Amino acid sequence: MVLSKSVIKAQDIISCNLCESETKLKWKCIDCDLLMCNKCCDKIHPKFKNAKDHTIVEIKEVGVSGGVKNLDFTSIKCKVHASQSCCIFCSNCDQLACPSCITKGHAGHTFIEIKEAYEMKVEWLKNRKGKLEMKEKKLDEGDRILNEITARENSNCQKTIQDIQHQREALKREIDKHALKLIEELNQNMKSIQDSISKEVKNVQMSRQKVENNFKTAKEMLTMMDMSFFFENADIMAKSIDNDEEGVNVIHKSVPKFKPGSISLSNFGTLFKDISSSNTIIDMRVKKEFTTGIKYCHYISGCSDGSLWIGDSISNVLQKVKPEGNLLTTVSTINTGLRGIAVTHNNDLLISDGTSKLKLVNGKTGKVQKSKYSVDPLWIIGVYITSDHKVIVGAMSPGKAFSATGRRLVIVMDREGNHITVYEQDKYKQNICSYPFKITSTSNGNIFVVDRLSDDGRGRVLVLGEGGNILNEYNGCEDIKTKDQPFKPASITTTPSDKVIVTDFYNHLHILDSSANLIFYYNTKDIGIVNSYSLFFISSTIFYLGCSTTSTTNAKLYEIQCSEF
Repeated sequence: MVLSKSVIKAQDIISCNLCESETKLKWKCIDCDLLMCNKCCDKIHPKFKNAKDHTIVEIKEVGVSGGVKNLDFTSIKCKVHASQSCCIFCSNCDQLACPSCITKGHAGHTFIEIKEAYEMKVEWLKNRKGKLEMKEKKLDEGDRILNEITARENSNCQKTIQDIQHQREALKREIDKHALKLIEELNQNMKSIQDSISKEVKNVQMSRQKVENNFKTAKEMLTMMDMSFFFENADIMAKSIDNDEEGVNVIHKSVPKFKPGSISLSNFGTLFKDISSSNTIIDMRVKKEFTTGIKYCHYISGCSDGSLWIGDSISNVLQKVKPEGNLLTTVSTINTGLRGIAVTHNNDLLISDGTSKLKLVNGKTGKVQKSKYSVDPLWIIGVYITSDHKVIVGAMSPGKAFSATGRRLVIVMDREGNHITVYEQDKYKQNICSYPFKITSTSNGNIFVVDRLSDDGRGRVLVLGEGGNILNEYNGCEDIKTKDQPFKPASITTTPSDKVIVTDFYNHLHILDSSANLIFYYNTKDIGIVNSYSLFFISSTIFYLGCSTTSTTNAKLYEIQCSEF
């Protein structure tokens, strides 16, 4: 209930407890618990029985409603010796004591007066009471926040349901529109066929009439007795019959069949976490730090024996290394053009060197040879191997990377190098990508492509689905993207839990779901790592992070322990 100011003011005015009229109060009798004005204190209160023994204090010493209690500390019975009263407080035992207690169990202990002990405990309780009040305030604040979160999330839930319903209705309308368009196109085809057949039916009727006329004439001439007329018209009749050899045209267009398109849930939409209201905490810490033998760790890929392939595309150096304890041992070094690497399921290595055919490094012998994966006459850029052994490459026409001219495409090949699917142009006959730099995929079949748009590294992440459709496009997080720091994706990988992580040139890890919606992001500077570039996961909670360098030292490689994404 909210009180008005007038009510509060009225409640604040307290009159003398004896005359009940004077509001200028000055005294309080502790024994009677009465507030008194000067007149009543001098004239009325002294008439009370034993008033001379009462304790009267000024209100300013105790406040209007407070007061010093007239406590009796002399009649507290001892719990051990019932016939005696406690006379002292033992600080060592934190308990009251009577004379018998002192002689029997408190020899050498420190004692204080009971009143002092009482005042100490009162002060302690006041402190605890203050803490309890603070805790109660925090609980109230927590309650308020939880109620706000509940209300907000209920509102968000209803809004999301509405968005889903709107999307469903929108798709229904689009599907109905497309279905009606197909039906209209089909009806037009059918009308064209019917018109063609109707025309042919008329030709058949005319031919039939002509045949009937010739048949009748031929029959009459066969019975004719006038030989002069017969010989004059027989040849004419024969020519007319011979010329009338047109058959019926039964070759006409067919009604088109309907081939259902693939129905993908990702075409409808997905649920994703809104980072603007997320309390997600990403836990990362550096387990080990290594110094590599290369300047830039642009590529990382791992083998089943724990060894790693790391590559520098500027120096065109590829190394096989083995982390052992806190040391990084170099197993082998290959000098080669480098645009991408991928380890096969039997630990061989595929290398894209910017030519039309991938190189193959034998995992056992280390021998380098040409593979069966070719896109001739194009050049291969990025390369990736799926869980079902398909090889996906980014490719382009020979020439400069930018400006993007010629063919730019993504090709999916089987284990024998046969081209299964080609992603090149959209429905408007425009190239879907500019420079398919790096590639990964998720378990739902979506292909993620880091597509560079310019020489300075600006780019985007494309999600390609069945049929060559662009299902989604990620252009960086608006929270961290600026005019001076545009989205420049550097590398991409898929985690064991099917999340996709994109690194950029500004030390951020962008964690996306399997449809390229941003879940959250992380700045590696928070754990002391700068110039982060490439990643490779060895488990759901451990990954290697390769860096580039701007100094004279070689690039760093970190083993990172993280919470599962």
